[in-house]
Amino acid sequence: MAYTIKGNESSLHAAIEKQSHEWLDFLVRLVQTPSILGDEKACQDIVRKAMTSLGVFERMVYPSNDPPFHRTGRSYADRGCVVGRIPGTGCAPAFVLNAHIDTAPVEDASSWTHPPFSGVIDNGRLYGRGALDDKAGVAMLLLLSQVLKREGIRLPGDIILESVIEDEDSGNGTLACTKAGYFAGAGIVIDGAWPFRIIEGHLGQLWITVKVRGTPAPACSMMRAKDPVAGALRAVNSLRELVAAKNKVAAGLEFQSPYFCCLGSIHAGTWAGAVPESCTLQVQIGFPPPDTPEGMLAQIRETVLAALPDFEGNVSLEVGSLCAPPFSNKDNATVRILRQVIERLRPEGMEVKPVIVTGHCDLRHLLQADGRPADACLYGPGGGGNPHCNNEYYMVEHFVPVAQNIMSTILTYFNML
Repeated sequence: MAYTIKGNESSLHAAIEKQSHEWLDFLVRLVQTPSILGDEKACQDIVRKAMTSLGVFERMVYPSNDPPFHRTGRSYADRGCVVGRIPGTGCAPAFVLNAHIDTAPVEDASSWTHPPFSGVIDNGRLYGRGALDDKAGVAMLLLLSQVLKREGIRLPGDIILESVIEDEDSGNGTLACTKAGYFAGAGIVIDGAWPFRIIEGHLGQLWITVKVRGTPAPACSMMRAKDPVAGALRAVNSLRELVAAKNKVAAGLEFQSPYFCCLGSIHAGTWAGAVPESCTLQVQIGFPPPDTPEGMLAQIRETVLAALPDFEGNVSLEVGSLCAPPFSNKDNATVRILRQVIERLRPEGMEVKPVIVTGHCDLRHLLQADGRPADACLYGPGGGGNPHCNNEYYMVEHFVPVAQNIMSTILTYFNML
């Protein structure tokens, strides 16, 4: 449906549509370049080169393993965030566009319909690891920056561009940008949302590693063993019971069951001929406020140890690289403006829904100069399916309208419409 828009908005929307094809090609290139969490450099080099060619690259920003960063044990020597800037007139605080380049790993490439790093477009769907989560967001922020530069738009405030690492777990990438002085009055994290959905908060999350040490024995004499696998499975069941009990009394929340426990991996032994020496499992725990990571960890530790009295002294729990508190910044200025923009530009679309999600993101690290949360939300890059799983895909048809919605939100935020 045709719609009426004003002034620069019309020319900028037309430019987005015209220039989108080169950035969809760029997105294919990003998907074809693996950037699994912990190994993002090759992709970030591509992004840095693109920002440099656009004349917006400013610097690389590197996290560390020292406080206030969450310790991951990974090196950051060559794993930085690419930060760019489009200078404004200095009359208003900056607006940040943030997206992440790191992706989930690939469990079994043979289970994919199209290879995970092929970047194949099939029936309007771009397939590949990171296509939806979140390389489309990185390509989109570069498209928006190119349009603003080529059209000669000078905004009252700077536009800060951030292609970050470690959104998938620690959040250290976006935190590093903020610690480097990249504050903003408002912003959009281009990640995790369909064209008619705005994310304004998320649950808390913990990755926990549980290791149970047992007494090994040959398979034929397993009655003499203390089986760590059985112990580990009891630990998981105890955590699921904890979650179920907390969900029964959770009230005043947007979710029917806000607590969850996902068993992501379990490892024990080397062959079938013996009871293993130990069993290690990794779980992700989701939780709402008022619970905190520290409080949940204490409950988890107490629950697991109580379930395994026969393994006393042989059970360890460690917090992994994901440790995020619940966060929300409901109905802030950017959420309100974006909602109004979508309803104006797409009047025959679905109802626009600001939501709190069960996942996690970097919103908590976007701050104003005085330390208050920026007026920010997650929006875009559009629809798709299967993030973190096989056959991840991005719906190409959403690239242009979502980018246009973000552009109009920026213009409205700076009172240019």
